[in-house]
Amino acid sequence: MASHPLQRLFDSSADLDNAVELTLAEGITLAEALREVDALLKQQPSVQSVLLIVGQQRAGVTSRTRIQWLRATDLRGTGDADNASPPRGSSGYVMLFFRCAVDGVRTYRVHLDGGAAPQCPNGHGPMELDR
Repeated sequence: MASHPLQRLFDSSADLDNAVELTLAEGITLAEALREVDALLKQQPSVQSVLLIVGQQRAGVTSRTRIQWLRATDLRGTGDADNASPPRGSSGYVMLFFRCAVDGVRTYRVHLDGGAAPQCPNGHGPMELDR
């Protein structure tokens, strides 16, 4: 069985029970996924673990500790930037934040399938875009 393309992000010791969900577009690269998880963790300092959803499937869970370690390593591959240009965010993805109006549960999306808002995992219906 082949490993998942985002395998290097996964942390088997991460707290799945308290992880927030981050939905990523199918086909996202490892470097793009790392940037998006890193952006989420910077915007949400209380988040310690993130469940990565790719193509409507649970891919794996990562942690703040794992992402900090990966940021300190080199994830570039053949054909990636030669560091001649300044770093920038992904031009292909925008992070969206959603919140349940009933219980305040939050979820984060980099890609929104079909344009529909995600459903509250506690059964409260569609979540609201949190600006």
